[in-house]
Amino acid sequence: MPYGLDLSNSVAKVARANKHLDTLKAKVASLGENAAYAARLSEIDEQGWSSLLLGTVITSEEEPLGLIMGECIHNLRCALDYIVTALVEESGGTLTRHHQFPIFDDRDAYANRVGTQTTALPNGPLRFVTVGLKEVWDFQPFHKGPQAVFDSLFSLYRFSNSDKHRVISIAAHMPTGPGSAEVEHNGTVVEIVPTADLSTWL
Repeated sequence: MPYGLDLSNSVAKVARANKHLDTLKAKVASLGENAAYAARLSEIDEQGWSSLLLGTVITSEEEPLGLIMGECIHNLRCALDYIVTALVEESGGTLTRHHQFPIFDDRDAYANRVGTQTTALPNGPLRFVTVGLKEVWDFQPFHKGPQAVFDSLFSLYRFSNSDKHRVISIAAHMPTGPGSAEVEHNGTVVEIVPTADLSTWL
């Protein structure tokens, strides 16, 4: 961002996330194919899906890989929020506990809850921010239309919310072609999202 912002805190969080990612890669590599906790790609089922699975840890001494991944995601999410902190300070505003980096896959929802590329809503997550609004706007997943759910920023948002509020991640399903995916919770479909070719996910 061209505002001379002090983003050292964000840089530190990204560096920490990279360390977690390196740790995760090393642990997965050291486990081997037959380890108690290893990544495996399942067979393709009749709907054209295969699952990337992480086995469950057997001994309490082992650190669940999902925890390491969660710490990586947490640091990346913090790095974004620290950018908003810097924008509030540069704008001469007062930082509140409601400030955070907004991530939206829907343009209307962003307008109703955050504002526009030139004006922030007084009660939104960018309240008091007057600089950098266009840059935050330009990064939004909604610019990709139906493919917004595959945007890396939106993936970070979903993983962060899941890890923070719901469950430690242990599996990720990969589509083998175009179509749609159903997200279930306790046996109820709560969301249906379009899928892209597998090549766009890698």
